[in-house]
Amino acid sequence: MEALATVGQRLPSRHGLTAEEVAASQRARILVGFMEVTAEKGYGAVTIADIVERAGVSRQTFYSLFPTKQACFVAAFRAGASTALGRSRNP
Repeated sequence: MEALATVGQRLPSRHGLTAEEVAASQRARILVGFMEVTAEKGYGAVTIADIVERAGVSRQTFYSLFPTKQACFVAAFRAGASTALGRSRNP
């Protein structure tokens, strides 16, 4: 999963990206941040604050993309599965 900005870094203020590209970058950073924090702490211990801190986004941004931590988990699982399946088909 590729983010337009590194996980934990916000996009520069003059990035020249469209709103859709910004949202895609934020979503990718949230998913990667979620996976990293979950690997470190375990799902039950992860908070929204942990995720947004790691992803470099606001809590408002998180909730504009995911209604709950569980919804973020499902999206991260699907993204990871999709990536794994793509790699297994194209070694």
